[in-house]
Amino acid sequence: MQKIKIEKLTISDIPKVAEIDKNALPENWSEKNYNESLENPNYNILVAKLDNKIVGFISMYHASGEGYICNIAVEKSHRKRGIGTALLSEAIRYSKRKNLEFLTLEVRESNIGAVKFYEKLEFAKIGIRKNFYSNPTENAVIMTLYFQK
Repeated sequence: MQKIKIEKLTISDIPKVAEIDKNALPENWSEKNYNESLENPNYNILVAKLDNKIVGFISMYHASGEGYICNIAVEKSHRKRGIGTALLSEAIRYSKRKNLEFLTLEVRESNIGAVKFYEKLEFAKIGIRKNFYSNPTENAVIMTLYFQK
């Protein structure tokens, strides 16, 4: 099995990350959004590489002791190989190093596979955001992982 490498996003990674984002998520970021996030010290964007090729990413930001997952995606051809788990696990480690109180995210209510994935990493359902998503309109499940202080 190939070893997954998790690295910080660099400017040269942005076109590939934006492509993965566009192919995986209806609400996606542009290359401009990723460029701007590189300039903001409160953002942490990580890429997953196999054989030096980007196959997934996770973006998060933190402020006032709180962490927020913005996007996580893995190329379709590389799913179910532990890449998403490696990315989210590194975001959790980063959050703990930053002494964040929690890490939270929204996920489409119909995305049962993603909900189960987050639950496997101990995120809990804490609420619903009505009509949060568009294309199509759908509720979001708010899922949060609280850290012990």
